[in-house]
Amino acid sequence: MNEQETLWRQQYRTNRYLEFETPAGLWTRARDITANAYTIDQNGKYHVVFEATHWHEMLSHIFEELGFRNIELPPPQLPHYSKAIKAAELWETVDLSRGDYLLKFGKLEYMIDFYANGRLRISSAESYADVRYNAARYDTECEFTQKSIGATIQFPPGGDYSIPQEQWISDSVIGMLKRKST
Repeated sequence: MNEQETLWRQQYRTNRYLEFETPAGLWTRARDITANAYTIDQNGKYHVVFEATHWHEMLSHIFEELGFRNIELPPPQLPHYSKAIKAAELWETVDLSRGDYLLKFGKLEYMIDFYANGRLRISSAESYADVRYNAARYDTECEFTQKSIGATIQFPPGGDYSIPQEQWISDSVIGMLKRKST
């Protein structure tokens, strides 16, 4: 462990924001961060993204949390892109000048109407909040989840909301408080 990683781990100990994350959640987070920390070249090889320091700091936080809990997880594996070389060869044949344009990728059967007739479907953000979609496509653009550790909540005694807020009870939350807004 180098000096920088030791410092990041010490800083994490002052704010264990991952303390209540599940092991599966920690692994998913590590996998996603690892994917962001690397780029793939025209030969299908991975390279660390220039200035990936932020990603490495976040990974050190995950490793520190795993150490606190004495949990061992398999390291995240980067996906293999078998068609990276072929894609790079195809891009070399395209002479795209700088400017504003739209690149649309997809299967031919879904692209014909766009290419032949200029028709493009644009959907609202809500249309992607469908569990039929895979993880890459599923999205809840209209939701925001805020997570807080060490939060306090206020509530009326006996659940009687007619009591003025000045008389409500305040109590600390044990664990993580999640608040979802739409």
